[in-house]
Amino acid sequence: MLLLRRHLIPLLRPVAPLHFLSTSAAPFSLEDYLIASCGLSPDQARKASKKALTQASREAGKPLRARSAAWD
Repeated sequence: MLLLRRHLIPLLRPVAPLHFLSTSAAPFSLEDYLIASCGLSPDQARKASKKALTQASREAGKPLRARSAAWD
């Protein structure tokens, strides 16, 4: 689970404004990423993405050092 968290954190950080100028057709889906890259089932991916997004929103206002300690 720790390895999964370390891979999710960079994906949940604020995106640079240039991202919005991108011409990509499909928006990023954390659930799809977890299914394709980590081999999770759709149900597992849904639960993990909800948990990750909840944790990321809680950690958003904390200093970086405090955030990284919370994930260990």
